[in-house]
Parts: sequence; structure tokens; C-alpha cells
Amino acid sequence: MHSIIISISVALLLSLSSIGQEVYHYNAIAQDADTEADLMQLLDANPDDEKANYNLAILHYN
Repeated sequence: MHSIIISISVALLLSLSSIGQEVYHYNAIAQDADTEADLMQLLDANPDDEKANYNLAILHYN
């Protein structure tokens, strides 16, 4: 019983840490290119750039 609880706890902690790393990564990219012009240049170079699209959406949302 205890091993099941420990296994579930470890799995939850690992999933939370990977989500936190992804958010940190996207926020670091946003700090590098924080203006709409910078993001548009990134998208002109690579229209499928997931990070630039994400940050442009965040910029427009805010």
C-alpha cells in the first residue's frame, strides 16, 4: 500500500517539474523577444515556430 502511494507521489512530482520547466522555457524565450516586432520577425523566418506563436498570443492577450 505504501509503495503505491509513494509511486503515485513520485509520478506527480515528476510531471509537475516537467510542466514547470516548460513554462520557464517559454518565459525565457519571451524575455528574449518581448516586442511584437521581434516576434513578427521570428515568425517571418519560421512561420511554424511554436514559441514565437505562443509569445505573440500572450502579448496580444495582455
